[in-house]
Amino acid sequence: MNPADKDEIWRRLANEKARGAEYDSNERRPFSECLPGTRIELLNTLDDALSQEEPSHVWLFGGPGSGKSSVAHAIAERLRAKDQLAATFFFSRKHVSRSNADHVLPAIAYQVGLIHHRAKEAIVKAIRDDPELLSPEKSRRTQFDSLVATPLRELQLVWKTKRAMIFDAADEGVTGNAARLKDLVCMFAELVRDSTVPISAILFTSRPLPSLESLATHANLSNITIPLRIESFDASRDVEIFLRHSFRDIYEMRDIEFVHTWPWPPEFILAALLSQVRGQFIVAATISRLVCDASDPNSAINVVSSLYSGNVTMLDLDLGNIDTVYRYILSDCELHTRRTAVECLSDIIALAEPLSLLDVCKLRAEDVRKCITHLSAVMQIPSLDSSATVQIYHTSLRDYLWDSTRSREHHVDPAESHRRLVSSCLRLMQRELKKDICGLGDPSKLHSEIEDFERRRDTSISGALRYACLYWAYHLERGGQDVEIQTLVLYFLQKQLLFFLEASSIMGCLHPAAACLLDARLVILGWRAFDGQTVALQLLYDGWRLLLQFFEPIRDSALHVYESALPLCPLNTQLRTHYQEICLEVVMSVDSGLDTEWDAVIRTHKYDSLTAFTISPDGRRLATLSKTELRLWDTVTGAFVASPGPMLVPTEVRFSHDGSMLACRYWNGRLCLWYPHTNSVVELLAEQYSSTQHWTYTVSQDHCALAPDDSLIASGIIESELSPTTLQVPLYCRPEGKSLLIYLASRRAESEIWQVRGRFVFPNPEVTQLAVSRDGFVMIITNETIDILDSISLTICRHLAMELPLFGFGYWHCFNYSGDALLHIDGLKWSPENSILSTLLDHDSGGRNNPTLQVVEDAQPLSFYLGDGGTMVGAVLGDYIYTRHRQVHRFSWSGHAHFLSSFNAWRGQEIHIIDLSMLLDAPSVTPHPNTPHNNAMQTVGSFEAFHLLCSRPDKKEAILAGLDSTQPAILHTTVLLNGWKVTILTGAIFGAPEKISVSYNMDMLSHFDDKTGIIHIYDLETHQVFNVALEKLLIKTSFDLVLEKRSIGGSG
Repeated sequence: MNPADKDEIWRRLANEKARGAEYDSNERRPFSECLPGTRIELLNTLDDALSQEEPSHVWLFGGPGSGKSSVAHAIAERLRAKDQLAATFFFSRKHVSRSNADHVLPAIAYQVGLIHHRAKEAIVKAIRDDPELLSPEKSRRTQFDSLVATPLRELQLVWKTKRAMIFDAADEGVTGNAARLKDLVCMFAELVRDSTVPISAILFTSRPLPSLESLATHANLSNITIPLRIESFDASRDVEIFLRHSFRDIYEMRDIEFVHTWPWPPEFILAALLSQVRGQFIVAATISRLVCDASDPNSAINVVSSLYSGNVTMLDLDLGNIDTVYRYILSDCELHTRRTAVECLSDIIALAEPLSLLDVCKLRAEDVRKCITHLSAVMQIPSLDSSATVQIYHTSLRDYLWDSTRSREHHVDPAESHRRLVSSCLRLMQRELKKDICGLGDPSKLHSEIEDFERRRDTSISGALRYACLYWAYHLERGGQDVEIQTLVLYFLQKQLLFFLEASSIMGCLHPAAACLLDARLVILGWRAFDGQTVALQLLYDGWRLLLQFFEPIRDSALHVYESALPLCPLNTQLRTHYQEICLEVVMSVDSGLDTEWDAVIRTHKYDSLTAFTISPDGRRLATLSKTELRLWDTVTGAFVASPGPMLVPTEVRFSHDGSMLACRYWNGRLCLWYPHTNSVVELLAEQYSSTQHWTYTVSQDHCALAPDDSLIASGIIESELSPTTLQVPLYCRPEGKSLLIYLASRRAESEIWQVRGRFVFPNPEVTQLAVSRDGFVMIITNETIDILDSISLTICRHLAMELPLFGFGYWHCFNYSGDALLHIDGLKWSPENSILSTLLDHDSGGRNNPTLQVVEDAQPLSFYLGDGGTMVGAVLGDYIYTRHRQVHRFSWSGHAHFLSSFNAWRGQEIHIIDLSMLLDAPSVTPHPNTPHNNAMQTVGSFEAFHLLCSRPDKKEAILAGLDSTQPAILHTTVLLNGWKVTILTGAIFGAPEKISVSYNMDMLSHFDDKTGIIHIYDLETHQVFNVALEKLLIKTSFDLVLEKRSIGGSG
């Protein structure tokens, strides 16, 4: 690898890591430091614990304002002086990237790589080998192994002594998902136990939250954890030293010697303050800043003294905590400006990421200095030309301001701040976004081909505009509905949506932009009806679909959003209606052949050697099973996200309904939970049978089911006696099973702890499917019976005998939402007639009855047709959508809203991500002639095999190809079958249909001859043939885009 490539990869890592995470980062200035002579006992205790060779996991607990960060900074300085510090990460709720565990690993890797070149080379190599390693969607376990553990092993013989890592304010890193922090803690605990890694100690500091105290004593950590409480170390003397030192500096800097002799303040005032501060460093530090920044420090110290003596009655003081000081500081301004000041302060606190003072002013479109100058005691206010960020000194100010019981007249509802911020973001984008914002000019050039691309980007897109593009939906979600916001959102979508997509591409944030549009749509979908809501929802959907359909071209060249993506989007879309002027300006024009609406397929991905797959409920993750591996993919980018690594491949996987976990069932009876975000695996059920005596076999892929609320998992296995010889090919033999063993695992609401509840032996092994109801009943389906298992008593409470074996291959079953009926869907039927049946559960029948199958007249089937086959992927009944593995999906019928969950269909090695909403109210699809269901195909010819090259159900046209090795040219025949126009092509070229592509209008066909390197293009109407040499074909992004849009069959 050449040095330039290495430097580029290292810059990528530097951009991905959380800014300001290092203990000595300029982002954290001014630092919270311990004065010399303070915290001696505590620092010595920590130093001893972190310097020992034995593995240690130290957790320092302390209340807000107790000085934890100052201690962490001081111990980091000590360890660095002794070459015993490996890396640090200081969490902060004030920074989105530092308020969760997602950005910890890149930050740690970056610091380790800076220490030694061998670690840096290992990190660069890992990123080069896996370009998606730095993706937010990548498994944390994979990142941990590749970016942290492996590079550290390279330093085992380099570092003379083992080193320590420090993680400060862990309680501020649980934003969004505490489980992720837990997994992170456990992963780093593995480092100190690993003798090949030169890390011997980890220090965490946090508030004493119950969840974190429990984590510190977790079974995996208890034998190495040393819990400490900062309150156990008396800080009264330390606070006195700090205040005396601070007042001495103020005395000298502010020339107080001319108005008061030393000592200042008088001892009786200092003693009164110390008695009220009671060892709280945050209170002492705030008092110090308040006095220092006051116009008259001598008067300020007298006010503070009166404050703590109880003489300032108008403030209704609650003495002895930080609220007293905060209340005084917020009140220290003109009465008519007080409300504006606290609202501005709240808005700054509510920012998803801190901004410089200049960017804050740009975002709010005003000079905020006049509002916050008097707040310098509680927040850092840099100069206007500084890149330092505006931020509060301590998160306790946020807690105070947003808690009405504490702040009273100063209280600000955080939702109000988010509404102001989303308004500011939308107004800023309205002012600054425009077409070709960076003046790139030539849409045929990729970003990588423009020499000064970075300079243009940084010049044209300010930090404030970047923030607005990234976080407007973040604030929209938290702000609630407002008339002004409704108007601004509608204007943004009707006038600037494409500009937003262009800017997102230029910033390298196209994937977050897709999530932004999806999140905003879900927010607006939940609002009360308003004028323009339908248009807004459709524009958000159009923008999302446009981005997904043309993701790669727009990502690589932002101007393609106008030049090729927009001209190729469907005709009857709000996007075309509102951006028609731009469409007329571009060079590309499409005269005919465009769809009128978006089709059901959102994205199509190709994979090799799949045996099974499933999609997450939100449609953002796809899990695939092959013979050798379970893998997780991002459905937008198609990028690999995670894999549990080299382990036995499950027979079947099911996503939880929040998408955070997959239940994995194995052929040997093992049942595990895989959490992809951290790549951690929890084993619920170990291997049940010895590999030399037993093995298990399942008839179908439906022997694992989850309850709709993820509270119960049912897993079934079939036991059979087999010889060791037979065990070598278990997937290809069918044993005579004795019974189906159904294991039930459950967890309590809001709990993360699962346990196996029990086992039930079902005497008939011929079970085709298991399903679980919302109230914990398990449906057991065979070809002729349905049994309902009570998961509490582990007894059969209903036995339903069918008159005919109706429930064979193709059927799938589920409970209805209320649990009082069963639904039976024939997945192979393409018409709604008799395709959805139900069975009412008679609660008064004593547990056994002979039910009558009823046709569900008011249900709407969701049928999907792709090429040579069709299937019913779901059904709408009442307010709910039912699919095969997600028994109940809540559906909103408001306006023309689309249901944005997804489903999948499989043809060969292609997986199609489908928007179920596009199947709603769709007419039933006529079966294609080339199917087993239509005997008319016999009239086509006597060829042994036909390949479906292309079909248009909307036009009832199809193209079939048959191999005739004796005929080099293409023979062309057209027949009418069941109302379909079927074009039949025969010739030698159709022996390799994967090299054939058909245009969208089905009037052009291309064939690539890999022997000659020539592309043959056939006009199917005029029968003309055009030959193009591959080396003469200039392939640009826009040309690829046209081929991709117009190509239906083959490889394109």
